[in-house]
Amino acid sequence: MMIRTALLASLTLGAATAAFVPDKDYTNIPPAPEAMQAQLAASKITLAQAIEAATKSAGGQASSAQLRFEGGKAAFDVMVYGGGKAWHVDVDGQSGEATKTEIPAFKYPGDPVQGTWTETPSGLRYIDIRPGTGEKPAGPTTKVKVHYTGWFIDGKQFDSSVERNQPAVFALNQVIAGWTEGVGGMQVGGKRKLAIPFKLAYGENGRAGIPPRATLIFDVELLDIVK
Repeated sequence: MMIRTALLASLTLGAATAAFVPDKDYTNIPPAPEAMQAQLAASKITLAQAIEAATKSAGGQASSAQLRFEGGKAAFDVMVYGGGKAWHVDVDGQSGEATKTEIPAFKYPGDPVQGTWTETPSGLRYIDIRPGTGEKPAGPTTKVKVHYTGWFIDGKQFDSSVERNQPAVFALNQVIAGWTEGVGGMQVGGKRKLAIPFKLAYGENGRAGIPPRATLIFDVELLDIVK
C-alpha cells in the first residue's frame, strides 16, 4: 500500500511538473469576485476616470492601471508614456487628484551606447559598441578569444575576464545560447553589448552565482579567432 501511495504521489508530481508554464503567476490566489467588487465600490472614481486623470496629468497614453488600498483608502497606480518619458501616476480614489513621478530610463551597465538596438527572433538584443573589421566566426564550432564583463540588470557585476586580465577561449557551441548567437555575429576587433534573456542564458533555475530567470548584460570584445 505504501509503495502504491508513493508511486501515485510520484506520478502526480510528474504531471504537475510537466504542466508548468513559464511566466505564469503561481504565487497569488485570485481575489474573490465579491471582495474585488467591494474594493471597487470603496473608490469614488472609476478606473476609466483614474486613467483619464493620469493621462491628462502626464500628457501621454496609459499602458496599465491597478487599484490598490492603503490604510483602507483606495488609490490607482497608472503607468503613462509620453514625450519620450515614462511616468508613474498616483491617482487618489476619493478626490481623483493625480500625482506624477517620472521613472528614469533604464541605464545599461558598462560602456555607454548610442543608436538602435537589434532584437533577433530568439529574443537576444545587441548593439555594437565598436564594429569589428576582422574575421567573423565561421560557425558554432569556431573557437574564439574574448574579453568580457557581465552584469545583472540592477548593475551588479558578476564576472569579468577584463579584471582578471585573462581572456576567455571557447568554442561558440560550448557557452550559453545568447553568446553563441551574439558573439557568432561579431568580427574580430569589435565590441558588442548583449542583453540576454534568461531563456538564452541560465534558464528557469539559474546556476551558482546566477539567480533563476536572470536577464544578463555583457560587454564582449572579440579579440581573435583561435586556429
